[in-house]
Amino acid sequence: MHKIKYRYAITQNMEVVEISSLTKESKIDTTFSCLGCGERLIPRIGTKKQKHFAHFNANSQCSYESYLHKTAKTVLFNNIKRRLENKLPLYIEYMRNKICNKCERIDINGCKLSEYKEKKNILLRYNEVYLEKEFNMFKPDVLLKSKNDHLFFEIYVTHETEEKKRKSENKIIEILIENEDDIKMLVSDTIFINDKSINSNIEIEPLYIDYSKYGMCISPINKFIIYKSGKVVYFTETIGKYQKVRKSIVYEKDYDNNSFEKANFILDIIEAYEKGVKVNNCHLCRYHGINRDYLESKLLIFCKYKREAVNSNNAAECDIYKIDKKSFTKID
Repeated sequence: MHKIKYRYAITQNMEVVEISSLTKESKIDTTFSCLGCGERLIPRIGTKKQKHFAHFNANSQCSYESYLHKTAKTVLFNNIKRRLENKLPLYIEYMRNKICNKCERIDINGCKLSEYKEKKNILLRYNEVYLEKEFNMFKPDVLLKSKNDHLFFEIYVTHETEEKKRKSENKIIEILIENEDDIKMLVSDTIFINDKSINSNIEIEPLYIDYSKYGMCISPINKFIIYKSGKVVYFTETIGKYQKVRKSIVYEKDYDNNSFEKANFILDIIEAYEKGVKVNNCHLCRYHGINRDYLESKLLIFCKYKREAVNSNNAAECDIYKIDKKSFTKID
């Protein structure tokens, strides 16, 4: 007998059955065939061994990958067809981002607040389903369509959906099937797109919320800022605090959370200076040096003229501040 034990078969009435649903009585007068190769299957439903279907032909060359692929798309098709006929829902569930769109109006990146699960009954949008029907020059495993829209379902066992189809304008949900256990999800009422085994090229628009209307701002923004006075700071505050000081800013550089961790204060100062921005900072002054007692005083700059440790922004109020490119703080 063929060594692979199958759990699914198709009857002469084109009904897909799972072995656990069979009894000795229910198999009478029923012919079972393999969805992969079409050959006859024999149900083994004894009590000593695990129930399974076996190929009648002991020398069958049936491919398990082909069996999984054909079984999965047939089960999915039957599930959708049954739901359409009985006016039952089929939900697509996905993760959707909440973003504060107040940020977009002041030319900085939107703030991602959170993400949440959202689901929609796609059978309110589509009313026809087909198995392996050619459409738009492609033949999807399962096609859902309506008068003005369509959706491809692709079953992926060993080969991903072809690149040409992926890059087409067709909306696609691709479902990875690695074993018979994965087929169970195709009979449920919900398909979760963000699951590791289910991908889609459908763009999910964020939910935009203007949190400023509620006097709230959850996420801080990261910026390198130079004020009119020439003082320089890294700014990590809420959008509300940024708006209060915005009029006094002459230069700013945006950072996201990842790049902000790698930001270099001195390099940002030099970059701004080379762009022609007025910068008053001791790191550019000919009289500055590195404070040897930095760990104790937390002041990096030692003023050789005043002979004391100072904050680098002291240059904004210093009468002897003099920019000298040869004296710029060196970066290792």
